[in-house]
Amino acid sequence: MIRNHILTLLTELGITAAIAAAMVAALALLLALAGRPPARRDQPALWVLLFFLVLTQYPVPETFTCPRPNTDPDFWPGNSIPHVIGQIETWGWGVAFFQDRTVPTAIMNFVICAVLGLALAWQGRFSNRAILVFGAALTLGVEFTQLTATWGLFPCPYRKFDADDLVLNFAGVAAGLWLGRRWGWRR
Repeated sequence: MIRNHILTLLTELGITAAIAAAMVAALALLLALAGRPPARRDQPALWVLLFFLVLTQYPVPETFTCPRPNTDPDFWPGNSIPHVIGQIETWGWGVAFFQDRTVPTAIMNFVICAVLGLALAWQGRFSNRAILVFGAALTLGVEFTQLTATWGLFPCPYRKFDADDLVLNFAGVAAGLWLGRRWGWRR
C-alpha cells in the first residue's frame, strides 16, 4: 500500500515537472520569437513558479459530482497541525508521510516555495520587499483559485482552500529569500 502511495506521488510530481518544463520551453520560444529571449538566470525562478502553479491546480478531476469530498475550506491557520501530529503518532514518520496527503502536501508547500524564494533571491533583480509581496500574492492567488473553483470555470471547488497552505507557502518564500540573501546571492 505504501509503495502505491509513493508511486502515485512520484508520478504526479513527474507529470507536474514535465508540464512545467514544457510551459517554460514554450514561453522561452515565444519570447525568443518576439526578440526578447529570457535571461539564463530567469529560467530557474520561472520553472519553479510554473511547477508550483501546475502542482497546486493539477490534476483536474475527470468527472464532477458536487460537492467534492475533502474540499471544504479551512480558514483558520493551525487546524491541520493536530491531524499531522495524529498521523505521525499513529503511523510513524515514514508511513505517515505517504499514508495521508496532508503530511507530504505540507512539506512540499514549504519546500517548493523555499526553492522559489531562493531562485528569486539568486536572480537578484528584486528587493526583499518585492519578493515577499510576490510570495504573498502568489499564495493568495493559488488559494483563492482553489476556493472559487478556478474562478468559476468548474461547478465546484476540486481543491481545498487551506489557511495553513497560505502560511506555509509564504514562510517557504521568506525562508528561501533569507537563505539566498544569507549566502550572498544578491547581484
